[in-house]
Order: sequence, then structure tokens, then C-alpha cells
Amino acid sequence: MQARNAVRRMVRSGADVIKVAATGSLTKPQTADLQQVADDEMAEIVAEAARAGRHVMVHAHGARAAEAAARAGARSIEHGARLDEQAAAVLAETGTWLVPTLLPSQADRDPLQDGFAEAREAAAQAFQWALNAGVPIAMGTDCPVIPHERRLEELGHMHRLGMAPLDVWRAATYDAARLLNRDDIGLLEPGRRADVVALRGEVTSLDGLEERIAWVRKDGDLVPAGA
Repeated sequence: MQARNAVRRMVRSGADVIKVAATGSLTKPQTADLQQVADDEMAEIVAEAARAGRHVMVHAHGARAAEAAARAGARSIEHGARLDEQAAAVLAETGTWLVPTLLPSQADRDPLQDGFAEAREAAAQAFQWALNAGVPIAMGTDCPVIPHERRLEELGHMHRLGMAPLDVWRAATYDAARLLNRDDIGLLEPGRRADVVALRGEVTSLDGLEERIAWVRKDGDLVPAGA
């Protein structure tokens, strides 16, 4: 009942989605695999959110927590840095989205930092298992762990770990919009909001994106350089 009441409080406060932390942090390996929300609690949270017309998006690194959330009907798994093949198969079966946020584990860090090398390898393998299983993937960031100013680097890591360039662009635009049920963004079509970033170079290249920005338009208006 407490889980249902928590969802109701968030809905009354104006929440568009319900966010649940089902595991600890990747920065604390002893908690990353620990499922912190029981299966029945997760089912209650999803059911109550659905009754209010809200999706549940679940912070989960560990495979079993992500699997339980997917089976309960969660909309997405945020991070999923310790998924295994079984969990990836369940996400694919249930159509649960994965927002991998690779940058915290794949960005340059001190290789001597305790546990970092293992975390980096595990996150890369988890993403590849999800990709191979056919899990729907949307690009996202992990702010404030990684500032939003660095978000374009995420696309390069997705490609480096096996995602085709055009699929990466789709994950960052149309598929991210679909995850959020935003049919007014994510595509270039007449009648849509003109939020556009133009890049120099080949569309199949995902290197040095920040330096390749030619111009930005917000609601159709040109954004001045440096704004």
C-alpha cells in the first residue's frame, strides 16, 4: 500500500512519469546488483501509475532488478549497466526500453580506480547483449554524473559498441521521442516544432560532433553562437 500511496503523491505533485530506483549506484558495486524493490512492490507501482495514465521508468543496473521491472510492465530501464543475456531477452520480449547512459562508464577515467575497469567492461557487454537481443534503445544522459554539455559523446560510445550510425541517430531523436510519448518532436516534417541541430560532415560519422555543429534552431529561430 505504501508503494501505491507514493505513486499517488507524485501524481498529485504533477509528475509526468514515475521514477523508481530499483538498485544502487554503479559507483558503489556492492549495491549495483542488489534489487532494492521487491517484485510485488514493483507490480503495485506500475499498476497504480498506469491507473493514473503514467509510465514507470526504473533506475536499475543489476540484471535481476531490470528483469523484474520489465516483467512488471515498466516503460524503461535507465542505465542497465549490469544486464546479462537473460535480462536482455526479457526486455526484448516485453518491449521495455533501455536508456543505456554509457558515458559514465565508457568515458576516460583512471584505469587504476577501484572497480572501474570491471564496470566499464560489464556496461559495454550489457549494451551489446541488449543490442543483439533487439531491445528498443533510446539515447539519454546521466546528468549530473555527466554534465549535459557532454551528451553528444554518448552517441560515439553507442556506435563504438556496435550500434549502426543511423540507428544511433534514431535512438537520439525519433526513438527518444517515442519513449517519452512525444509525437510532436523527433522527426523533420511540416507542422512539427523546428528544433534542429545541423552538423557538418558525413551522417555516418559520429566523431567530434560538438566541433561539427553548423547551426542550431529552437522553435524555428536561429540560436546565436555561444548562447
